[in-house]
Amino acid sequence: MTRKYTSRVIDGSQKEFLSKLPLQIQVARDKKIFHLTHATVFDTFYGKWTEESMASAVDLLHCDILVCGHSHIPYMREINGRIVLNPGSIGQSRSGEPRASYAVWQDGRVELKSYQCPIEATLQKIAALDFEERIKTQLGTILKTARV
Repeated sequence: MTRKYTSRVIDGSQKEFLSKLPLQIQVARDKKIFHLTHATVFDTFYGKWTEESMASAVDLLHCDILVCGHSHIPYMREINGRIVLNPGSIGQSRSGEPRASYAVWQDGRVELKSYQCPIEATLQKIAALDFEERIKTQLGTILKTARV
């Protein structure tokens, strides 16, 4: 929807930086292994995994906490003592609740949090962008309803 616009407004060095980012990465924090990826680790899923597929993913990746996004729907599942986490979205929630959501790792625990976004201010900024009106309308609907 907005890829052409983004491609137009970022410069070559920014595009080069983005192209070099890893698709997935593992990091260790507080004696836990986090596996982070934008989308799910299996192409066949779009954020709605079964417990069986989640268990397979954490087994395959040898991680304690699998963090994935893409669906813009926050969830956290504990499976066999490990966690599968989607922090949701700071913008364009798809959960039906138009709040920004994120996750915090603190004192050995993961917690999902959310807050009320400044939707009207965001809509004003979108109105000022060089987007087609249909795209502005779509973005406004997503921001207000948290649904596509």
